[in-house]
Amino acid sequence: MARRIVLRHLLLACVLAAALAFFWLTGIGCPFRALFHIPCPACGTTRALLCLLRGDVAHSLYYHPLAVPLVAAVLAGIHREKIPWLKKRGVTVYLYFTAAAVLVLYLVRFSSIP
Repeated sequence: MARRIVLRHLLLACVLAAALAFFWLTGIGCPFRALFHIPCPACGTTRALLCLLRGDVAHSLYYHPLAVPLVAAVLAGIHREKIPWLKKRGVTVYLYFTAAAVLVLYLVRFSSIP
């Protein structure tokens, strides 16, 4: 089971990397921003995670303070049915709380968009 989870993460990372490369190479950037002409709720998450990988916590929090909880929520949502302890109600509450926090942060950060 652990091997399948690792393979699933690798596949997800490859698909994500391919999508990011496609959007970057074509000049589209963020598909949400290209479609709606406003930043997406997860805007800054990639930069925040890259800053965390370099150990730059201050800049990571500047780009998106909820980057780590957001990624954790996505992974928990993806693997919810496969990992027994993720089926508990607390995970559902965490997913909803994270989604609400990202939405509130989005509204606060981008409420002044012209």
